[in-house]
Amino acid sequence: MSTSVKVAVRVRPMATQELLASSRDCIELIPGTQQIVVGGGPSCQVGLDTVYNFSKKSYTFDHVFEQTCGQEAIYQQSVAPLVDLFLNGFNATILAYGQVRDI
Repeated sequence: MSTSVKVAVRVRPMATQELLASSRDCIELIPGTQQIVVGGGPSCQVGLDTVYNFSKKSYTFDHVFEQTCGQEAIYQQSVAPLVDLFLNGFNATILAYGQVRDI
């Protein structure tokens, strides 16, 4: 089945406040796929279910970008094709949502 809606996700680095609070990175990117596991990061090995009543959940997207991926790479893979379609007379919508990263 083909769809005209595409979803991309970029896993953001942990914020300073999270690092200072000794928070854990609990997102795992599955190599070779467009899938992430929430609650499956390398730091989330013990007691997640009992401490937080939270279990691992897997999600699949059209594009998955790591924390280290730059804006240009994301643009080229996710946005540029839509801009080309738009310039050729097709409708295109890009919705970007994110959090402001502390510096």
